[in-house]
Amino acid sequence: MTYLICNSLKKFELILLLTFGIIFSSFAETWDCGTIPETVFCKLSENGTLTVYGNGEMKNYGYVDEQIAGNTIRKSTAPWIDDVKKVEINDGVTSIGAYAFMHAEQLTDISGMNSVEKVGHAAFWNDKNLQSIYIQNATIIESQAFERSGLISAILPNVQTLGNWAFVNASALNYAELSDNVSLGINVFYGSNITTCKSGTCIGKCTEGYNFYYGYCLRTRYTLPEADEATSDDNENSIEWIFE
Repeated sequence: MTYLICNSLKKFELILLLTFGIIFSSFAETWDCGTIPETVFCKLSENGTLTVYGNGEMKNYGYVDEQIAGNTIRKSTAPWIDDVKKVEINDGVTSIGAYAFMHAEQLTDISGMNSVEKVGHAAFWNDKNLQSIYIQNATIIESQAFERSGLISAILPNVQTLGNWAFVNASALNYAELSDNVSLGINVFYGSNITTCKSGTCIGKCTEGYNFYYGYCLRTRYTLPEADEATSDDNENSIEWIFE
């Protein structure tokens, strides 16, 4: 009788182990996330690591507004957005899709990106726990890509175009390393900790009709010195700021 009970318990334990093993292993999910079907895939592991692999561009996502505790929270429609903690982008993937990681509250680290050439619109918008970014070969950072993020440093040594408001209100950002001939959109660093800098260390030149001043690209009624020579010694009273 004792033997039968023990044997039954062992079988029950085995069933539990198999059941929970299936549950845990099924947590790892894979999505087709390329602009062209079956070219780029995104796999989320049980520890929250999203691996993006394949060849080609990552597709764009949208966003939704959620009401949480009386506040409106805007977040990505990407299926991993609530669970992703770390992102690894493998060689062969050439872009990060728009809104792909918008308001990813747990995201702290993104690595790889050796072949990434473009970061899409609002891709890392409001990612408060993401503190640094290094993308060696990216040439295009689209508008609002890192708006409201927690970035402290951004190293983009080959970027050619920074879209409007790319780092707007990234209030902790105090260092950005960009290429010497980068073209800036409007108010790229508005609300960040970057105030003045020279091309190659922080910024290059603003788009035509705008001037760099105290971290912003502004249309002005007063012509400042060359954008990459602007310093905090410029006479603030001699400029009329026009935000557009």
